Amino acid sequence: MPPTSHDTPCANPDGAQVPAPTHMATIIQPICSPSNPFHPEPEHDCKRNPIVTPSRTSEAILKRLCERPLSVLSRSSQERLKSASSSFAQNQHCSTPYNARISEPLKLNPKRDEHKKLIKLELGTLIGLNDNGAWAKSLYAHLVGEAELDEFLEESDLYNTNTGRWTAIPESTLTLTEDDLYEPFVNISNAILKKFVLNTCKKEKLLREAIDTHATNLPHQEEAKTTLVSRPDVSIKGQGPSFQVPEADSEGNTPEVGFSNMNSFEEMKVERQRVSPTAQGLQVGVYVRQIFIHQPNRRFVRALVLTETHVRLFHFDRSGGLYTPYINIHEDPYTFIRLVVGLNSLDDSVLGFDTSIQWRIEDGRKVDGTLTTRRDDNTEIKYNLSKVAPVITFFDIRGRGTQCWSVFDPTTGDKLLVKDCWKAEDRVPEYDHLKELKGVQGVAQMISFETNRGETKEFRATGSTAHGDFHNRVAIRIVMSSYGESIENFKSAMELLCAFRDAIKGHMNLYKTKRLHRDVTIHNVLLGKKADGSEPDPGYCGILIDLYMAIQSERKTLSAEQRMASRLFLSVVILKSCKDPVDDEEDQEEEEEEQLLQLAHDHLDDLEAFLYIYTYIIHVHDANGASYNIPQLMKKWKRDHPSAVVDSKHAFLSKGTSSTATFRQRWPAQCVELLDSFRKFIFPHVVKKINVMEGINQRNNVQTEVKYMMNEVVDHYNTVLHLFNDAIDGLEECQSGFENVQPGNAGRFTTPPLDPESPTPHPGQNPLKRMGGYLGQPPLAKRGLFSDSESSPEIPEEGLFIPPWNRIPDTPSRGQTRRAQPVHGSSPLAKL
Repeated sequence: MPPTSHDTPCANPDGAQVPAPTHMATIIQPICSPSNPFHPEPEHDCKRNPIVTPSRTSEAILKRLCERPLSVLSRSSQERLKSASSSFAQNQHCSTPYNARISEPLKLNPKRDEHKKLIKLELGTLIGLNDNGAWAKSLYAHLVGEAELDEFLEESDLYNTNTGRWTAIPESTLTLTEDDLYEPFVNISNAILKKFVLNTCKKEKLLREAIDTHATNLPHQEEAKTTLVSRPDVSIKGQGPSFQVPEADSEGNTPEVGFSNMNSFEEMKVERQRVSPTAQGLQVGVYVRQIFIHQPNRRFVRALVLTETHVRLFHFDRSGGLYTPYINIHEDPYTFIRLVVGLNSLDDSVLGFDTSIQWRIEDGRKVDGTLTTRRDDNTEIKYNLSKVAPVITFFDIRGRGTQCWSVFDPTTGDKLLVKDCWKAEDRVPEYDHLKELKGVQGVAQMISFETNRGETKEFRATGSTAHGDFHNRVAIRIVMSSYGESIENFKSAMELLCAFRDAIKGHMNLYKTKRLHRDVTIHNVLLGKKADGSEPDPGYCGILIDLYMAIQSERKTLSAEQRMASRLFLSVVILKSCKDPVDDEEDQEEEEEEQLLQLAHDHLDDLEAFLYIYTYIIHVHDANGASYNIPQLMKKWKRDHPSAVVDSKHAFLSKGTSSTATFRQRWPAQCVELLDSFRKFIFPHVVKKINVMEGINQRNNVQTEVKYMMNEVVDHYNTVLHLFNDAIDGLEECQSGFENVQPGNAGRFTTPPLDPESPTPHPGQNPLKRMGGYLGQPPLAKRGLFSDSESSPEIPEEGLFIPPWNRIPDTPSRGQTRRAQPVHGSSPLAKL
């Protein structure tokens, strides 16, 4: 199967093979060093490397090998890659650092204190206002007038205008506890809601109600399945187009209130406990995080911390959190009442919801919905949601807050993808990249985008936006062509390999435009599908999405926004650059000094991320897409401390996994060989980059060393694409081990019986015994392709057989051994 590249192969118009360009015929010696025992210095000695004759193969394979070009890349593609890589090496000397949270080991169900520590790293600095409560007092003044407030306070039994106190709230004593505050504040809150919020509601059923939940476990939702729960003291139950009742528990009981229908909440503290604002904010942040997750169209969340004397307002948005000073609720009941009213308004926009997304509710649950946006010409269009929940969601409070929605075009009926995101103000917007990538194969295509959707500074007090730790974020919305699901949802080995091959080609095409992706994860590589759901065209089996973290090679400054990522897919070098959080100034200065020596995130880091995605899929699924338990190795990569993950990934790259690992029995041999070959390609580059970082065997300065590595960009992409093309061709050639199924399921693999006593040949093993395999042992000497009169082919140290029609014709100089140029159908790893 020829490559699906649109690049022009090195052939003349008549179809005859033309000599390879000079830069293609250059022999690249193996990467060898004393510190790299995995690739020892080859010894060109006929006694140690005897000449052997390859096994006989079919004429079809020989014809295919003869017709293949020496490179899957055209000369123009190679020149563009070199230009982009040269520009990158010249301009990019370091990268935006990662958030300190990446340096913390993640646990599936952390304890309360561990959870708060993670929330602290996630939120960063909680900004405290020093305005004597001016912002809090101004927030909802327009909702309730003073005359109405005076009337309520005069008529209510809950407040004594003579003493200036809320009568239901006990005074401070040494025996006062939080338990003494729950009931009084529930009663006061409900009285305020009834008077100022529900009085305009024509429906009989309450839409806002304060409920004591201090002893009620409210389940959390996380990226991975979890048993975490938390208990806000008082939850304000909400109803409306943005709320839905919680899911039923294992016994079929539906809780009255949960994070999915929580308007806001109130947390109680006793003043003599002297809990700091930061400690209060971390506890409140745990609940706020769940509201953002359960209510995906939230723009901001506000909550109250109440004592027997004071109220404090907390505000959270995608730039982090802030809090007000204490305000005396007895002396200033107006502000307290207005805060309760504003935080539980019937107007969703006042609550902090994005009202351009609306749902239809039946029996308390969302059943369908719409998303309204504006095209580039500012005309409005309303899409129907194909799923009520976002297909991709962001789980942290502070950050880009990405939500991706699957929608239907109302005119064509085509499925589209809408991405909502809070862009850091100083970062190049994703739509700027996508505008320049129209028609680029393997990269998501944009249909329209909408700006001016709000900024986080608009939700905050003016004084807080001048704080050094505040970074403004801008809401943007992008409408893109829709594709398939994450690559993890493949249905056959062939579909998986083609998707990987085309996504990597998409990454290369992106790089040719002098852009680097920098966020290659399993969620950002999609299976290719047309808008109508039909099978993709050749070359579009895999699509790379999410260019939020993409940079241009000419970039001169770093964004103030720290990066976040899953360590499961991060490269060894990037993980090695992740530093532990530091507290004192000396450690901070040392860290900044060391940061100057770190290498910039480059295309090799992204290719390494592709390897880890492939490794994860191979270990967690079988060739038909069925799921298995996640191996301990993958769990370590996802949750361990970065230094431990560095060691584990380094060991994997150098040695791989056990040859008896069960995943090898679930996949065709071509897929397993591809994993081993891909791993062996990545490893020497990792070793070299670590040596550069640590100053080992460094002949020049860091910039010069990086330039040397960037100069090999053509070989890097060419090698990886060769590996995938070769594995795909191997699957096509192999007929045994595949079922006779419908065309859409072609390539389904039958798992062999696992019998350790009597191992069964792998069904995916090529019965033709492909010529030398990948980095395997040289084939046994036997008569075959060549007669005794012909000179036998040379076998490189890894056992790679090079047919004579692709050998380099020039005569080697004295003292050198003739080297062979690999072809498309053989492993290009001989160049390592």
